[in-house]
Amino acid sequence: MDTKIKKYFFLGMGAIIMVSILLIGYGAYLNKTSETKISDRMEDRALEVQASKAVTRSLSPSVKLSRANMTSDEMADAVALINGKISSVPTKRHQLVQQGEVIMTLVNEELPAKLSQADGDILKAEAQLNQARSNYNRYSHLLELHGTSVEKTEEMEMQYRTAQAQLAQAHAQKEQILVNQSYQQVTAPLSGELVMLYRSPGSYVTAGTAVALVGDFQTLKFTFDLDDNDENMHFLRHFQNQDMLLSVNPEEMSKVFGTDFAAGNQGKAQQFRARVIEISPDFAEDAALRRVTIEVDNSSHLLEPHIYRDVRLSAGDAISCLTVPDDALDHEKRHLFVVDDDGIVHEREVRTGSADDNYVEILSGVEAGDVVVISDQDGLTDGMKVNMTLVSGEGED
Repeated sequence: MDTKIKKYFFLGMGAIIMVSILLIGYGAYLNKTSETKISDRMEDRALEVQASKAVTRSLSPSVKLSRANMTSDEMADAVALINGKISSVPTKRHQLVQQGEVIMTLVNEELPAKLSQADGDILKAEAQLNQARSNYNRYSHLLELHGTSVEKTEEMEMQYRTAQAQLAQAHAQKEQILVNQSYQQVTAPLSGELVMLYRSPGSYVTAGTAVALVGDFQTLKFTFDLDDNDENMHFLRHFQNQDMLLSVNPEEMSKVFGTDFAAGNQGKAQQFRARVIEISPDFAEDAALRRVTIEVDNSSHLLEPHIYRDVRLSAGDAISCLTVPDDALDHEKRHLFVVDDDGIVHEREVRTGSADDNYVEILSGVEAGDVVVISDQDGLTDGMKVNMTLVSGEGED
């Protein structure tokens, strides 16, 4: 009986082991098959991308600047040159004034007394001079008659010369008082608009105090720095001797000084004529950094000395050149991906030129008709297969 039980036990164990081996083998087969299928699918997988052709377009090159600090060479404070109380302001804010025109009058209460004292000092000096002259003439005559000594005559001459100097000094002091008296009229330092009045009638000011601001803002300037790797370098090399157009962010076109607008202005749609007046060092010289100075025609009086953000300089005339969409390039504007006829992408290094809002000029690295990836390039590598959707670009020839 025990022998039969053992026999059935071993037979059952053998069956269990056989089934386990079969299951393990089948599992390994399934795993191998799945891995092969996944590998095949990965090989056949293609990233979905959008692309566009490199074509020749009419491009209006421009450069973006994050800020432009506009300044004016014709802007100065009118300064009080003497202490005094403001008695009148014959001009009004935003009035056009000429250089030397009186814009404010002061009263210095000490000046009348000082002028009277100066007149008295002159009369006294004149009397002393007359006396000294008379004494000198008399002693000179006595010396000729041997009625006095040379020493005494020289003493009289010295007193006469001293009296002359004292009278001259008295006149000089009066002249200075008269000059100070003229300083009671504060005049415009230059011709332009009376932009600001810092003080009002009745205020007391001391010498050296700025009382008003006068400016002529018809021409403004701003500067920015440029390095050899700057994407704006090509634009400035090409257009530095041509008239350009400056566009200002409409949200930035607010008046700081509240100056008047000129007739014929186009409001926030205005574009301003601009030109490069200096690049230092010049492009002919070797330098890693350069400073560019731009002059802006502000005859519309829409701008003022102020920091304007997000401005754009544009070429006056369009150019025809090979371009790709801006989205095709990496952040540094040096690389892009070209798709071949088999749907394989190839990374290319390119040299770029001018640009506008949407397209970038290609100087080398891509040829007309090449298809470039313009969608998100994250995960894209050289040699990868892609499924491409060609997007027609506006303005393609």
